[in-house]
Amino acid sequence: KDEHLVEEIMNSKIKEKCISFSKMSISETIPIIGACESYIGNDTGWGHISAALNLNSLFLFCDSPSEAYGTWRNNIKIIVPEGKTICYHNTRGKDKISFTEVLTKSLELIN
Repeated sequence: KDEHLVEEIMNSKIKEKCISFSKMSISETIPIIGACESYIGNDTGWGHISAALNLNSLFLFCDSPSEAYGTWRNNIKIIVPEGKTICYHNTRGKDKISFTEVLTKSLELIN
């Protein structure tokens, strides 16, 4: 249901710096992900592929178990909703992720 967001990004002024995975198979994305240094994003399959490829990874947990899915590799750092120390299913925390924390931990990750 996010295809309109992909189209918006791919038609924006940053489109030359973007690659859409929306029409690619997972095997087509592996070399692209593997060429990266870091992953910053939600707890998704792409994040777990990135972590498995040994990228420094920052996972944003909004509604899935951070202790189960964010601790299986040493290269994963996690962010959970403000006021939480861990995240569970049905936390519904997407509006409680701190922009400042994401920015700070992102800069630490890429430096």
